[in-house]
Amino acid sequence: MEHLPPKVSRWKLAAYCHLGLVFSTFHLTVSPARGAVYIEALKMSPGSQALLISICKSLDFLLGFVVAKASDMTRTRWGRRKPFIALAFPIAIISFIMLCNPAFVFQSRGRELKPCTHLTVISGEDSCQNMGNETLAACLTAAFRSGDLDEWNQTISDTGQDHIDSAGLMVYFAVFYFGYTLFGATGTMIPYNALGMELTTEQRDRSLLYGVKAACQFIGYAVPIMLQVGLNSFLASDVPLQYSIMSLVFSAWAAIGLAILLMVIKERPISVPAVIKPAVPLVPSIRRLLANKPYRWFLLLNIPQALCALLPSNLVAFYVKAVLQQENGVAMTTIVSGTFLFAALLSITPLVWFANRYGRSRVLCCMMFQYGIACSCVCFLPAEFILSFPAFFYFLIFCIGVGTMASFVLTTPMLNDIVDYDELLSGERNEGMFNVVEANLGQIVEIVGGVLPLLAMQAAGYQANGGCACGCGVDCMKEVGMPYARWHCPNDIGYSCMGTLTSKLIFGDSTRAAPCTSQNDAVQLVIRVFFGGVPAICAFLMIIPAMKINITTTLHKAIMKEIQLRAEDPDRICIDPFTGLQVILPTNSPPDLFKEHYSTWERRMATRAQDVLGKLKQIVGGQLFISFLVGVAILVGCSVSNDVTVATLGSLAMAVVFLIVPWNIVRLRLLVRSKPSDIPKPLAEDDAPASVAWAQEGLGIGPPAFEQPTQ
Repeated sequence: MEHLPPKVSRWKLAAYCHLGLVFSTFHLTVSPARGAVYIEALKMSPGSQALLISICKSLDFLLGFVVAKASDMTRTRWGRRKPFIALAFPIAIISFIMLCNPAFVFQSRGRELKPCTHLTVISGEDSCQNMGNETLAACLTAAFRSGDLDEWNQTISDTGQDHIDSAGLMVYFAVFYFGYTLFGATGTMIPYNALGMELTTEQRDRSLLYGVKAACQFIGYAVPIMLQVGLNSFLASDVPLQYSIMSLVFSAWAAIGLAILLMVIKERPISVPAVIKPAVPLVPSIRRLLANKPYRWFLLLNIPQALCALLPSNLVAFYVKAVLQQENGVAMTTIVSGTFLFAALLSITPLVWFANRYGRSRVLCCMMFQYGIACSCVCFLPAEFILSFPAFFYFLIFCIGVGTMASFVLTTPMLNDIVDYDELLSGERNEGMFNVVEANLGQIVEIVGGVLPLLAMQAAGYQANGGCACGCGVDCMKEVGMPYARWHCPNDIGYSCMGTLTSKLIFGDSTRAAPCTSQNDAVQLVIRVFFGGVPAICAFLMIIPAMKINITTTLHKAIMKEIQLRAEDPDRICIDPFTGLQVILPTNSPPDLFKEHYSTWERRMATRAQDVLGKLKQIVGGQLFISFLVGVAILVGCSVSNDVTVATLGSLAMAVVFLIVPWNIVRLRLLVRSKPSDIPKPLAEDDAPASVAWAQEGLGIGPPAFEQPTQ
């Protein structure tokens, strides 16, 4: 294999990073659309959406391993990664379009127009704008007296929310959200990220590559914000239509980005060895990855990092609307998001410079400390203070943006260095498997981070759109047939000339707050905690593993030198720069692979029995049976309870079951196919020639440590 490829050309760099930019536009469209369209406009309860997200993510969780392993093992004349991207991304685009356009199916219910609608015609001499509010006020007053309309402060029972949690809407969301997740985040992005790891092995080039990639990712986040600013200027009262337009624009752009990547990027060729080694099964592959100590620290870093990136972006719209009580929440949300992205993009060059000068780990620790301080302030500052001193609030958002960018720019090259180290230990490139383990860990974190806030909000008494049928970005013309209503709530109807967010109210206090922004104190506290408090804690926790991952430039050069020397002389025994010990490559022989399917304690227990094979079957089968019973108990409990919260938490637990059951099925299948003579002897000792580093971690898949080689 080519270990020292030339520097990445500008065209290849642009073609690769451009697709990531496009996919970022998808992410920052889908994430807020889940709340603005499904929860606020179509009145899906937060608990129902949380349940569907957890189910979709749990089903997708296991499939990521299949995609990664298949991608690593694929050999075509187009490469290993590009065929997966070419097949999966078009399906993801279709799912994205459908996911962002439920209003065309569920919102247009043909509401009958209410009296006085003719006075709000936008054009014509008889329009409300030309005739003034007095004419409309007189017409509305007459309708009040005749009983054709409810008065502005009258308690009403029909708020137009008859479609809350409709089964059709839930099925629609589940199908297309699962399609977007499976073929986008899994089927496309896992091979895409693995492809990036193959473009270069030089640390400086790698910092440049992932600096540009992170910049493109955040530019991709900025594009939906800028487009929505323009759309919001004339569609402020119809947020679902804004997302529909955005989805069509970004889908066309994505198709172009896919074509560019497939034409420009040429994958690094994988040479065919003279002696074909047997393919490493999935279970040993995962065990070997998890035995890599720097990678385990990286996974511990990845958990809080994912929450730091996920929670603020998911909850910013809820924070602006419910905590800061902004009727035109889209406008302020775009300013907050724009400040965040401006800070992120502005910090890329300094972050890369500081990382090259002082080391990624040290810089990351400093950035996450200031991120945690900023999030803590956002969590505890009262809304009155923020609205009185908006400059300080945007400064805090600026600091959060810098910290978030640091977590992207600095951690991805760390993973690349770890992959190079693993190649030294195993003799193979397993970018896909590294990505999927990291991605699926992120999937679990995303399930928790995306679901728990919604469950907590519902438990605290969250009401979709403040309990109102329309207003705050939901078009009252479509919902209740009132183009002259700014909002339509159970105890307050905001009658105005044109029904726009800035139009003057005709009845009541014209400066009163829109009821569709109102949530109780418990809901506001939940939003504060998950928007600022939890990310602050996660940022401080990131500092610990960041200090442990320390593959310096010197160490990385030593790793790459050893790999290159072994490529020139296949019989050479390399030295691990971390330990100074010899690295003996795994033979992947059947006895060694058999051992690597089972942990040390399982093999030791089996060797104590006369029937070793039968004892192993009993141990693994018992684990499979217990996990199966747990899965059945979860399903029964969810069905009996008939509670959304219980069902959602059950789905979270099922994500773990979905991982354990196939894991044990594969291991039990190997035992069923084996004979007593196939059991390697001795079974308990790790005499297979695996890496010294694995043996030192005590995971049962490597030999006893070699002595220090003489220099």
